[in-house]
Amino acid sequence: MRFNLKKTKSFDEIESYILSFKLESPTTVSVSKDLAAFLSIKSSIGFDDFKSLWSFDDQLKIEMLIKVNKPYSQIIELKEHKTFKLIYVPELSQGYLVYLPELNQFKKEINNLEQIIKKQETYVYQMSHELKTPLSALTSYLELFEMDDLDAKHLDYIHKMSIALEQGLHQMDAILQLSKLSYQKPVLSKDVISLTELIKSINDIFDASLKKKGLYLHITHQDSFVFESDLGFLKQILTNLVSNAIKFTISGGIDIETSLSKIEDTYLLQISISDTGIGMTDDEQLNLFKVFSQANNDISKKYGGTGLGLSITKELVHLLNGRIDVKSTYGAGTTFTITLPVVLSDKIIEKQSDDAYQLPDKNLSILVVEDNVLSLQATEKLLTQINLRVTTAINGKEAISKSLEFPYDLILMDVSMPIVDGFEASKIIRENDWNIPIIAMTANTYQDHVKKCMDSGMTDVLYKPFKAKHLYQIIHKHTHK
Repeated sequence: MRFNLKKTKSFDEIESYILSFKLESPTTVSVSKDLAAFLSIKSSIGFDDFKSLWSFDDQLKIEMLIKVNKPYSQIIELKEHKTFKLIYVPELSQGYLVYLPELNQFKKEINNLEQIIKKQETYVYQMSHELKTPLSALTSYLELFEMDDLDAKHLDYIHKMSIALEQGLHQMDAILQLSKLSYQKPVLSKDVISLTELIKSINDIFDASLKKKGLYLHITHQDSFVFESDLGFLKQILTNLVSNAIKFTISGGIDIETSLSKIEDTYLLQISISDTGIGMTDDEQLNLFKVFSQANNDISKKYGGTGLGLSITKELVHLLNGRIDVKSTYGAGTTFTITLPVVLSDKIIEKQSDDAYQLPDKNLSILVVEDNVLSLQATEKLLTQINLRVTTAINGKEAISKSLEFPYDLILMDVSMPIVDGFEASKIIRENDWNIPIIAMTANTYQDHVKKCMDSGMTDVLYKPFKAKHLYQIIHKHTHK
């Protein structure tokens, strides 16, 4: 078989995919005529020179030729990025190199795919940031309205606007979450979770919706225990399932039942969510977990929704190495059951209300860096409302200059800005001050993005859109002595 190889010197064809060499001594290698021509080297070469022909990462594999005492096989790559299968027989001191053009092409395709994925990731992040930054301003202005002395009618308007905003953000997060899951496997966290507190938090989220529709929510725990899992994903799974149950239940209510079992050395947490809603036919259940799909076409017209919730739920359950099952009777209701492997914990969790937070000390000096004027003004107003002194900057270059002029107590730093972004600004500020807290303001929750924030010298992350209490909490956390 003959094939053409591109190389440094003129050598158009070789007779075989297999090229050979022999380890004459620990310091000398002799190579076949074809290999010598291909590598543009002499038929006898020093071992170190032979080793230097290969990529830095693969030179250790070549060194192993001197040490191995049994047949040895590795994939190695020349510095010119041509890939070979190395086979070495120590009894004969003989080595063979099998050229792998298909693998070279495969690696190029992988590299191209990685570039495409990176562009998708950047696009999704930018889209998330551009959408959530103005919504963060809207969230802040609504909260500022609620702080004013308004009559009951106008407070009700503000409350309904807040609910509408939360619903819009939920749908946006669902789309972004689905996009993220399609090309990036997230890093799971190991949170310590109280089962009873977890279910109670879900109850609290939907308490107003349940009362509005006149539905009950019954909770039954066969066991009460503390375990380790990813709290964010688990909450999202339960939120999606309970939200669905409420949406499709006209009368009656929802039952949540939890249990713990053990199979060999693995503990399994089972959570069932049953409703007395409209139920589904067998045919409707077939499309249940498909993206942008609902049980039938009339569902979206009557009840709304995008058909994303359950597809995301299934993805998240699989990420937690679990499974999700459904049983439904048309006209009588539906039960979703998730089963997840968990690690039990004996740690004690301190209870803290989500509404409980401490205000920062008065008269702190805060530098707010944000290129979106509406968001900047809203954040500034939230801070001056509690008697903090605020200076603003609209890009990283201004932030660097102002941080050198005055010793601020804390910097709130947007990450995506023109001229100089938040990452670069934080690095430069850290050259002069390692003590000032720098809080990243970002809509990106990706683990690698958070790591980039930390690597650039930032202290903590505040996710957009944020509520006033979260803003106050994070400032108090990093300034209270």
